[in-house]
Amino acid sequence: MKQTNSALLILSVGLSVLVSPARAQVNNATGTNGVKTYINAVLPGDHPDQTLMKVGSDFYEAGSSFHFSPFLPIHHSKDLVHWEVISRVVPANWSGLQSDMPSDGTWQGALAQFGGSFWCYFSNATGGGQFFCKATSMSGPWTAPTRLSGSGVTGYDNSVFVDDDGTPYLVMKNGANLNRLLKLDKTTGQSTGVVINMDWLNPAPANTYGMAEGPVMCKRNGRYYYFFAGDVYGRQWVISSASLTGTQSAWTTPVAFFKNASGAASTFRGPNHISQPIKLDDGTWWCLSHAYENNGTDYSAQGGRQGLLHQVFWDANNVPYANNPSGESLQAPNLPDGGIGWFVPQSDNFTSSTISPDWHFFRKDAGTMWSMTDRPGWLRIKPGATTKDVCKKDMLRFYSITTMVDFDATAANHEAGIRILSGNNDLTIKICSGFNGSKKIKFYFGSTSFEVNNTIGTKVWLKMERKGQNISGYFSADGLAWTKIGNDINVASLDKTQTSYNQWVGNSIALYASNKTADFDLFMFKDGFASQRAEGFNNKYGVIKTAKTPGSVVTNSAEGDWLLLPGIDLGTQDRVAKGVVVNAASSGTGSLEIWQGNIGGSGKLLSTVAISNTGGTDTWKDFSATFSTSGQQDIYMRWIGAPNTVFVNTIRFVPGPGTVTSIEDDAYLIHQASIYPNPFNSKGLQIQSKEDVKYQIFDLHGIEVEKGRNKQIVGMHLEPGVYMLLLEKEEVVTKHKIVKE
Repeated sequence: MKQTNSALLILSVGLSVLVSPARAQVNNATGTNGVKTYINAVLPGDHPDQTLMKVGSDFYEAGSSFHFSPFLPIHHSKDLVHWEVISRVVPANWSGLQSDMPSDGTWQGALAQFGGSFWCYFSNATGGGQFFCKATSMSGPWTAPTRLSGSGVTGYDNSVFVDDDGTPYLVMKNGANLNRLLKLDKTTGQSTGVVINMDWLNPAPANTYGMAEGPVMCKRNGRYYYFFAGDVYGRQWVISSASLTGTQSAWTTPVAFFKNASGAASTFRGPNHISQPIKLDDGTWWCLSHAYENNGTDYSAQGGRQGLLHQVFWDANNVPYANNPSGESLQAPNLPDGGIGWFVPQSDNFTSSTISPDWHFFRKDAGTMWSMTDRPGWLRIKPGATTKDVCKKDMLRFYSITTMVDFDATAANHEAGIRILSGNNDLTIKICSGFNGSKKIKFYFGSTSFEVNNTIGTKVWLKMERKGQNISGYFSADGLAWTKIGNDINVASLDKTQTSYNQWVGNSIALYASNKTADFDLFMFKDGFASQRAEGFNNKYGVIKTAKTPGSVVTNSAEGDWLLLPGIDLGTQDRVAKGVVVNAASSGTGSLEIWQGNIGGSGKLLSTVAISNTGGTDTWKDFSATFSTSGQQDIYMRWIGAPNTVFVNTIRFVPGPGTVTSIEDDAYLIHQASIYPNPFNSKGLQIQSKEDVKYQIFDLHGIEVEKGRNKQIVGMHLEPGVYMLLLEKEEVVTKHKIVKE
């Protein structure tokens, strides 16, 4: 498949004073497991109401899906830090679903192993009953949902606890006042009718502990521990007993599970709804929680309730606790490197006959309105007279989404492209191929709208690029030379808390079609041949963000500090990465190690980039190295040298089909130039390129009307009309039609 290139956006901000962060008492020395620390969230994006299960050396997680289908994705990990989606339990076309309206769907997703099978219990929204599916493998296939029998209350916010003798219990929650355990048959998974009543925990009218919801249990040294949350977020308690009984006096008084205030560096507040704690072979205990991201800048709707990993400690009185999120590096579990990448949306070339399990549909009917066999190698979306989406969870601050769509828009309501939508689909930003009197390419959000004439045809490359809460839109005829549409659009209102907590979910990124069938050739997440900002890391140790002329940049506070840029797409087939260019400033000498997959462990050292003195820590130059790699990869940068000496702005990878030649390099660099806006007005046309590029502008009679070199704004004095722009670097020339209005 073809690969794409993004424009470099330069932001100017003031300088800041550099302050090294306080070092947590963690071991950062890499070894057979690779890096040994992490920062939360380990499951970025929407992962509410999590349950956690250990099976041998594997870990599995599931939680509430709400209206996203197919329902109940199963996540797998080998080390509790890196996760992947391996299956979905309930198909989108399940006829028993009570409702798939936003906030309905399936709640819970309680995993368990007993009776020689794997089980997943879930509630059919709040009033549709409790169901379960079973499988012999967590990868599926899963049986069709079976309703839990019995006339009594079965709850809707439950988990499953399996005692040492293999007896399973449904840990039930139903409204603020009901907390019970229902004994299950270990063979059939059905109710035995035996109930342990703990309704005394949170009686009306006081309801001291809010909803006392999301109950989970574990057992340690013969003692039972019962954990429950106060509400949607914040407040988590634990009680314990020497016996599994409904007698109130046998249980301890509830105490807070999370200790210590959240650190100033943490963007997460109010973790709760923890999973059942699990014990590793080394004797340590761990659990997951969910929490919204909101610390100054409100991203609570974008990511929803994200998945955090906590070590569980036990005090002198055997009371368990975990620390509130700190924002600093934490010691990772002592587990082998499993070769799974950081959890991000996966690129997809649509070469399979069925859709990957990390995709979801906003509503269940979209699950029947797609095909990957009608046109092999393409995803076809067949919306009928509606809008239909094929989605992934929106989870990062810095990324790009690229696709190539084949779509013949002939009416005003015809659209196909990329969009980001809120949990109740009342806010959305789009870039699309559409129609408005003639074929157009549109980029809009709310009342902010930009559009240009589509002079390319039915097959158009589209790209949406996100940097913080600003999003830009681009289009291309070939996926190489990109034209920006209008200006950046701020989407803070899309990221902020929405009505009813965004219908309990986070935002989604999607390929979509409205009112006419569209074909998509690929979905690319984080194009590695475009500049990636170092500030967009998702894991790190010791590095510091600081403000310089290009914007927020990163440096080290000690030798060996590192950062992770996850899920960068480095190409496949005929176009792969053949090297790297790092934009850096330095007051001395040092180097940057570029690792793929991990630092140590299963990771691969791609190259060491030597950084020379640029003349100061705000004087920026490019430094390069060559190697060959491909695929969607986690990229680590490790600093070698003195602290606060080498500052990194961006990193980008150089493509090539084989051995890199100067002509191939030049072709890449000139194609990377960004030209916008087009059409343009008297303020001129901007050409942004990091390389030495000549330009010439010709009128339609072939007469040269302007030329120059390395000029960022051109064409201001041209008369309105159509012109041809030529960009040249040594032996490579690209041509672009431009329009002065």
